[in-house]
Amino acid sequence: MKKILATTAVILAASTGIAAAQNWSAEIYGGASLENTLSYGPGNWDTDQGTTFGVGVYNTSWVQGLEVGLDLMATSVDYTGFTTGLDSTSLMLNARYAFPLGGAAEAYVGAGLGAINLKYVAPAPFGGSDTVAGGQLELGLRYKMGAGNLFTAVKYQSSFADAMIHGVSQDYDNTSVIVGFSFAF
Repeated sequence: MKKILATTAVILAASTGIAAAQNWSAEIYGGASLENTLSYGPGNWDTDQGTTFGVGVYNTSWVQGLEVGLDLMATSVDYTGFTTGLDSTSLMLNARYAFPLGGAAEAYVGAGLGAINLKYVAPAPFGGSDTVAGGQLELGLRYKMGAGNLFTAVKYQSSFADAMIHGVSQDYDNTSVIVGFSFAF
């Protein structure tokens, strides 16, 4: 009898864990960081198109359609006509809300707050980095495919204050177009 009760308890615990785990999703994405104009020091400088890569983990158990999670994103752009560039790495606490479009498609909007590390990529001794607070907005579409979603989105990130790198101010605004896949677990 004890073995049956113990086995039943293990099965119930495992099924409860599996049910809870189904409220989580992970995603991976990549794309293009669009051309932009950024101020560095006293001037405004154009950037070339760059790259974006990111991962995220979200929980959907709070409110129907609402996802809350962490988003880690990296971008890299070069200043047009120069051998210098700006890399960013951000970690955002992000919330997204999905709107069904019918069938397997849905749209979503999101907003996040967090930290952005900005790295001015230049020959020594001019390069350097600083971490500042920032935020992001996201607008996307996704299509359900099995246990996951294929998605595309536009992400806009901005720092709330300029980074200070060797006493020179560096602003940050970035618009990225991304494509990725998320899967539930």
